Amino acid sequence: MVSGGACKYKANEILSSSVGVLIDGRSGPAKFAFNTIRNNTWGVKACCDSERKSTVLFTQNTISESQSANVSVEVNGHLIMENNVVCNAPVGLLCRTGGCGLFTSNRFKGHSVVNVRVVTEGNPEMVNNVIEESKVGVEVTEGGRGLFCKCHMRNNDIHFYVFNKGNPTVKDCELSESEGDGLVVRRGGLGVYTHNRINRN
Repeated sequence: MVSGGACKYKANEILSSSVGVLIDGRSGPAKFAFNTIRNNTWGVKACCDSERKSTVLFTQNTISESQSANVSVEVNGHLIMENNVVCNAPVGLLCRTGGCGLFTSNRFKGHSVVNVRVVTEGNPEMVNNVIEESKVGVEVTEGGRGLFCKCHMRNNDIHFYVFNKGNPTVKDCELSESEGDGLVVRRGGLGVYTHNRINRN
């Protein structure tokens, strides 16, 4: 496991641990670039056990084949992720219990359950991501929120599934080529959906 520190981590292989990378309130302004984070129980886990939030940047990493979630942001944790490939686990990104962050130009693909799951006051900002080839592209439930802007969702069974007080804002996204429905809001789902293109579903 790699844990914290105001360091630069470049071109490492981080493999086969209970948690590949742990980010907490004690972590400095670290940068992770060009690393392979693979075959861990949890790939990257970010949480905040203090009032101080870490500023940690992940860019151009491959995070894959975790047994639980490839990336988990929870307990008011915060991450900045840009231009990463996150693939081939049950869950790609899990934001819960106040977990948040900025996720820009990443590719989430090939997760067996869901590419992005937002629950229990999770509140990520997702901009210009590709979210593809999963049973569910994005699931927002149990009071989860989040902003999804200019994301492209394709080749999921369902692109966007919102229920049980899930309350996202979805704008300027393209939802195309699903096996089932493009956008499903039911059973107490909420949200704001504007200027999206939903086609070939």
